[in-house]
Amino acid sequence: MKKEILTRKNIVSDLKLILIKEIIKLITLLPLLIFVYLLFLFGPHSPAKGFMLIFCMIFCVFYTLIYIYALVRTVVPLFKIKNFTISSDLVTNKLEKRRSHPRSLIIPRPYTLVFSRGGKYRIPAINNYKWSNMFEMPDKNVFHSTDLNDDFYLISVGKRRNIVAYNKKMFEMK
Repeated sequence: MKKEILTRKNIVSDLKLILIKEIIKLITLLPLLIFVYLLFLFGPHSPAKGFMLIFCMIFCVFYTLIYIYALVRTVVPLFKIKNFTISSDLVTNKLEKRRSHPRSLIIPRPYTLVFSRGGKYRIPAINNYKWSNMFEMPDKNVFHSTDLNDDFYLISVGKRRNIVAYNKKMFEMK
């Protein structure tokens, strides 16, 4: 199998694509978050006093902190994008995509690769490796083209690990 050459420019391109997509997703959640807060505070059954007011305030603070953490966790690596690190690891397990179910508590999960030392890589639901002439593919194809014990390049930025992964049977570092 012929391999595609992987360069720093290609890695930065993929990192930007994934991180910007995550930021856009978080920004589109903001109006919904604000609407829920306003509904809690001024809705038809708004808590006038007592326990419900305290509960709603704690709820709003809790979800605001989670939102801020998620935003910072995505924006900070975008500014440090040039200082990425590359590690190598083997796939030990593959987890199928799981969709949420409205009548149960099943939480959605993207296609996921589990590595021996590097943890999990959640394959982004986009066309991966857009710069590649030979291996541009959606998440499903990345998942199904991976075999157990495949060797991967794992790209991390700062404390954020496994943002992008490249299968060594398809890509070769320049």
